[in-house]
Amino acid sequence: MGGGFGGGGGGRGGGRSGSNTGRKYNLTLGAQAFNLFNEIPYGTPVSTLSNSLFGKTTGLAGGQFTGSNAVRRITLQANFTF
Repeated sequence: MGGGFGGGGGGRGGGRSGSNTGRKYNLTLGAQAFNLFNEIPYGTPVSTLSNSLFGKTTGLAGGQFTGSNAVRRITLQANFTF
């Protein structure tokens, strides 16, 4: 899981060493948010005049936040290295 706040990529020489703060212990916090404002991408409304559902949307538009991804998701992460 990349791209949160705090620390980040490898220190000198890369690897899993994290950022070198010169301290014995290091705490890195991170957060990611998907669909933070919980906007639902509705599909195209029914356009048949004789249909009782005329003008109503009956599904979600295809794309990034469809199906089970249409909900708000917030992930928090904490890494403690010693």
